[in-house]
Amino acid sequence: MPQPFFGRQGVVCFVVTEWSDATGHFDLWRNDDCIHTPYFHKASEVYLWEVSSAVSLARTTAPVHRISASVGDGGENREEDVRTVQMLLAENGVQPGAIDGDCGTKTVQAIRTFQSRFLAKPDGRVDLDGRTWRELTQLG
Repeated sequence: MPQPFFGRQGVVCFVVTEWSDATGHFDLWRNDDCIHTPYFHKASEVYLWEVSSAVSLARTTAPVHRISASVGDGGENREEDVRTVQMLLAENGVQPGAIDGDCGTKTVQAIRTFQSRFLAKPDGRVDLDGRTWRELTQLG
């Protein structure tokens, strides 16, 4: 992470040329952290639009969802991650079966059904910070 960003707050812009479905990503930066810190290593350019400390930032009550590894067909399928994906699928109108942390055929099919909304070839897998994850968390 760039040293000049430390102690500042604002919106960080990652320019990523290697992605096929986007050219970058925006995130909130607060002092020394943001949710998508791995993007610092993927970005060809990084910008910070600083927000004055005199400006009050609105807080949201929406939960922050995270997974630690891939979920679905060929994924690591850690129980807590699977449960999170199952819950997000249900919130997005696709029923994955029981929200139980078990990545069975219903969950994989639900991932494919959800992916069919925006992918030509659904693969049944949710990758950390991938397109399906961004769509599930409405960051897409």
